[in-house]
Amino acid sequence: MLLGALLMIVSDWLSRMAGFPHELPAGLFASLLGGPYLVYLLAKGVPRQS
Repeated sequence: MLLGALLMIVSDWLSRMAGFPHELPAGLFASLLGGPYLVYLLAKGVPRQS
């Protein structure tokens, strides 16, 4: 939960600072930051138990 909250706080901050004085969508930065982590988790997979 904390990782998700931190992701959204950082995304919101980046969206406000990247295009100053205009505000960019926070979802854009959330997907850019969270996408690679999702791909890592999918590639890592869940260990199977026999």
